[in-house]
Parts: sequence; C-alpha cells; structure tokens
Amino acid sequence: MNGEFFMSGTGKYYRAADVTDAAVTPARPITLASDDAARVLGIQPKTLANWRSLGKGPAYIHLSDSPRSQVLYFYEDLEAWTHSLRRCGGDA
Repeated sequence: MNGEFFMSGTGKYYRAADVTDAAVTPARPITLASDDAARVLGIQPKTLANWRSLGKGPAYIHLSDSPRSQVLYFYEDLEAWTHSLRRCGGDA
C-alpha cells in the first residue's frame, strides 16, 4: 500500500494509490458571467464591456434577444481567444 497522501482542492485527503485522473481534475464552468470572464482574463469588467461594444474581445452570448439580457462567455471561447493573441518573437 502506498503511504503517500495529498490534499485535493476540496480539502479531502487521498491516498496516491486511490486517485484517478477524474479525482484530481478540477471542474471548470461551461459558461461564465461577464465579471467572472473578466477575472479569468485579468482585466476589469468595464474593459470587457467596452470590447463588446467595439466588436473586440472574445465571443459572447446574450440569453435573450434583448441587448440588456445577461451576457455569458463560454470558457472554451475565452481560451481560444487568448490563444489567438499568442505571438512568437520577431512577429511584426
């Protein structure tokens, strides 16, 4: 029996021999509200709102046809947009 133990993000202790990938993979949300999306990107929520009005930034959805409806971001769209900003040295 393996004597190594570690604590998960939930505060529970597991024996290393009992752990599967599913047990240590943190769950992430499918969608994020605007404030949470801004936090993930490391920017102010107002910046994200300005980008939306200018047609910039990551893709987003409205929950209804009203422009005042809640805005959500798919986590995978935030990742894809962030990866699209990647530059290699020497790019002009």
